[in-house]
Amino acid sequence: MLTISNDKICRLFLALLAITFLVQANTEIRHFRPSGYANPAINPAEVLQTLASHLPEQTKLTAPYSSTDIQTISSVQSTNSTKRQRENWYLLQNLHIGHSYEVRVSYAATTPSDFLIDLYTLDSLASTFDLSLGTKSDRQKAEDIDGTVAMYARVTAVYSGVSAIMDDMQNARIAYRFVLEKHVLGLPYQALKLIAAIIVVLGISFLVVVPRVLEIVNSALIETKQKSKKE
Repeated sequence: MLTISNDKICRLFLALLAITFLVQANTEIRHFRPSGYANPAINPAEVLQTLASHLPEQTKLTAPYSSTDIQTISSVQSTNSTKRQRENWYLLQNLHIGHSYEVRVSYAATTPSDFLIDLYTLDSLASTFDLSLGTKSDRQKAEDIDGTVAMYARVTAVYSGVSAIMDDMQNARIAYRFVLEKHVLGLPYQALKLIAAIIVVLGISFLVVVPRVLEIVNSALIETKQKSKKE
């Protein structure tokens, strides 16, 4: 009779729990279309350089697709964390004006949370931190012809669920991934690449695999008919 020790059951449970924790089961998405800077004379390079000192722990993401590794954040209800630990900032780069993008947070189902994604233009952040917008030189104006802008995203989280009433869970760090992705033909950039790969595979199947299978089937049918005639 097969028996499983309690130790093995415990190890199996912990392994399954670890796998469940790594699976990013829940996702929160925010769609947006970048517009030009409200102040056309803004010097983005100067503002970004100044903001780097105000937001020293910012993470840079570049379109059309960019993703972070697993990061952690403290819930806004946390009583033993600093303000910087309760919010994460992201610099979104290479955004084309008028194009469609999305930013999304993916997190494990084992840490039920409500994430809030706030988007900021450089103009609004410069106003918030009372920064000088600077003045563009002719060279900088020429470099902006490509029609791209930069924006910032701030992520905060509220631990939810029944377990939120427990102090130890309320103060626990929440793990998640943050993704910036451009839309192409109304579809996320990565999804379009997957669709293209599927089309290529299907095309090869119809052009190579299917004819070969039909050839084998026809050969088998002809051979069967010939045997029937001989009999």
